[in-house]
Amino acid sequence: MQKLRTNVAQRKMTRSLLPNHAKGYKYRGITISSGHLGWQIHNLAYQNTLQKWDVVILQGNSTETISQKESTRQNFIESATKMADMAHQAGSKVVCFMTWAKRAQPEDIQKLADAYVSIAQKTGGYVAPVGLAFEKARKAHPEINLYYHDGVHPSIAGTYLAACVFFATLYNQSPVGGALPIDTDMTPATAKALQQIAWETVSEFQKSS
Repeated sequence: MQKLRTNVAQRKMTRSLLPNHAKGYKYRGITISSGHLGWQIHNLAYQNTLQKWDVVILQGNSTETISQKESTRQNFIESATKMADMAHQAGSKVVCFMTWAKRAQPEDIQKLADAYVSIAQKTGGYVAPVGLAFEKARKAHPEINLYYHDGVHPSIAGTYLAACVFFATLYNQSPVGGALPIDTDMTPATAKALQQIAWETVSEFQKSS
């Protein structure tokens, strides 16, 4: 359930950064707790019959892309390729959600980043470098806790950071000065720090890509 709550929170936070709180925008999230990307293929096919989506975002299980099992890694590549093709045929852009390293395994971030860049290149998609933003924030602002207590899922701050990265990626605009997340005790200083990290990360990533 934590992943589902996180996705809902991220959607609300991303919308809050948009003019007029994104009225007129439509969003559909498909989540299977702890599921792999390939489990969603039929759901995507069904959703494509209901709505022409401007953007389809693909996210694997947190470390699916760097699993020790070759079969798991290969299944992700095959599934992402099929789903990206489905999205492109429907006229949608594809954005790959680069996941973050677990709190106890920060050394995994480069492998995760490389995996998502690789799949985006294979599929003609874009990358939202959330994982790189987590790493940048971890180093620049160690006082900000980005993780839920399990060290895997994001805290409110981590979710807000991801939302800011998506805003910057999708709209090519800085999230600095955007709204604070509602119903939280996040301070304006923390929100600004995360907004700046998101914009710096996306800008640097796009220049290097």
